[in-house]
Amino acid sequence: MELNNDGIIMDPPVYGHGPDGEKWDFNESFPKLLSLCRLVLSDRPVFILINAYAISSSALMLENVLVDYVSDLGGETEVES
Repeated sequence: MELNNDGIIMDPPVYGHGPDGEKWDFNESFPKLLSLCRLVLSDRPVFILINAYAISSSALMLENVLVDYVSDLGGETEVES
């Protein structure tokens, strides 16, 4: 089954563990999460909304990572800190 979503809303944790003990660290894991999100986005998505209020990184870093993974889709990025 192929998934083609026009938008994604996410609220990834800063830190955590998966059911098999996998480590989640926002700064290390967020880029992989974005690459996986690309697999389920349509060719012309409308939005990606990321709630990342508790991270230690700056809003600029978050925007730069997002742009790295989705800039080829066109559109604009907006970051509020």
